[in-house]
Parts: sequence; C-alpha cells; structure tokens
Amino acid sequence: MRMILLVMFLGCLLGPGRVAWTSEQPRVLEVAVPGYPRMPSGARDEGEISVEVEIARDGHVLSAKATAGPLHLRVFAENAARRWRFESSDTESASALLVFAFVLQRHLGDPPIVTATFKAPNRVEVVAERREIVILADPPMVKLEAEEKKR
Repeated sequence: MRMILLVMFLGCLLGPGRVAWTSEQPRVLEVAVPGYPRMPSGARDEGEISVEVEIARDGHVLSAKATAGPLHLRVFAENAARRWRFESSDTESASALLVFAFVLQRHLGDPPIVTATFKAPNRVEVVAERREIVILADPPMVKLEAEEKKR
C-alpha cells in the first residue's frame, strides 16, 4: 500500500506524460565521452560523477545536471551527457541517471593516453593510462659509413 502511495505521489510531482526514475534506463543510441581534463595546477582529479538527464520525446537530452562527484569534473561530465541520444519514446519526456567514472593510473607520464569505455546501460569509464613510448631509431650514420667502406 505504501509503495502505491509513493508511486502516486511521485506521479503527481512529475506531472502527466513524464516518467519517474526507474531501475530500467532508456535505451542509449549515441554516447559522448569527455576527455580527461587537466586541472589548472597541472594535476588531475578522479572519481565518479552522477549526472541526471531529462530526455525529450525524440531522444535528445534536454538538460543535464551533475548531482554527485568531484566538483572539478562535473562540468566535463555534464557537457558530455548533453550530447547523448536515447531511443525515442511515446512519453513527453523521460529521465535517466548517467555515471562518468574518471580513473587515474598512478605515475603517469605526460601526456597520458586517455581511453573511454561505455558500459551499458549508463556508465562511461574514462581512464588516463601511462603512455608507453617505443622509439624506433635508424642505426647511427657512423655504422652505416663503416659498413659501406667494408664492401
């Protein structure tokens, strides 16, 4: 009985044609991922950002608001969330919760390699990893000249 009253209360708050938060996320069609931002001091921050998005009937994001996570990273997650696209629906609008995880590998060279992975239904992991540099060098000219003289 309490659950029914709670659902009715949320329905009144959200108004007609809106979908309340559910465990089922709207189907994602396009995902935009943020880069790994550099902080003004040259340092990098890490953590999980939760972003609430409101989705229009045609699947485009109407608004995105970060609700949790490191303050420095919230704007990057919100900007990426605004570029997501979801499957069209019959309702006026819907809501979804997206999670952006910024993971920083320790002892990085500069600049690091940044990779992003989408994990359905609503999570993106942005990882800054150590850049492994392989140097392919030609043999020194002195050795080449010595080999040519031997011929």
